[in-house]
Amino acid sequence: MWVNAKGKCKYEYKSCAKLVGETVIDIKNYPLETTLDVEFVSEKEIQRLNKEFRGIDKVTDVLSFPSLNLKPDEILDIDSEEASVLKLENGYVHIGDIAICTEQMERQAKEFGVTPIQEIKKLIIHSVLHLMGYDHIKDDDYLIMKAEEERLDKMI
Repeated sequence: MWVNAKGKCKYEYKSCAKLVGETVIDIKNYPLETTLDVEFVSEKEIQRLNKEFRGIDKVTDVLSFPSLNLKPDEILDIDSEEASVLKLENGYVHIGDIAICTEQMERQAKEFGVTPIQEIKKLIIHSVLHLMGYDHIKDDDYLIMKAEEERLDKMI
């Protein structure tokens, strides 16, 4: 597995995002040939992305952009037709992208009384689950996703 973390932020933020992302992929038994990108972005950039992709013209903490149409707990078949289209030159399947607003994440950490690293951990777990097909639009789906987030948080 391979998580590429980039953007303007502290090295520890990128390191945490990489470690947590790779650990979630491992715990969820995804193939080793899985990759995703995490980018730490400015308020201006997250607002632009939020408006462009969700029609919401405001700053948010994190956005997830899944590459595959998976159901919760569906294990990625790297030999499927859908996955083969997303296969990179190195043979890895790119499951999606995550954008984290550094400033918003730091504000939330302070507001919630946690460290920025703890907040990044929470955001990465949440976002990787989105890339894996989890959602929280319906109440039942919210409960399933929240339970999985809590389970993973205890394990990492």
